Amino acid sequence: MSIKQVKIMRFQIDLPEGLKISNFELSMLLAVKLFEEGLISSGQGAEMVGLSKQAFIELLGKYKVSVFQYNMQEIEADIADKATKEMDRLWEEHHWSDETMEAWAQEHMRTKPKD
Repeated sequence: MSIKQVKIMRFQIDLPEGLKISNFELSMLLAVKLFEEGLISSGQGAEMVGLSKQAFIELLGKYKVSVFQYNMQEIEADIADKATKEMDRLWEEHHWSDETMEAWAQEHMRTKPKD
């Protein structure tokens, strides 16, 4: 198993005195803008602000940024991930095995096509 190493860049910024903005809100503004410009993915934006990808995507609307900047690879990866998790859950729940799959394949091969 390999561990993905992520490089993080930190910066400091001077803000006007009396500006009433939380660290979260400031981080969110930056993440949303970077996402809107296509410089980061929704997953990276979520990571920047400490949210799940779904929560980050849901908050994009508050900033009037469309979630449809989601690229096809991200959509395909999300669908594949959800399908895999659901199949793993079903596999465990029903105690299926490789033999189960082989039996299903053999049954299918014996089924005659319907006219």
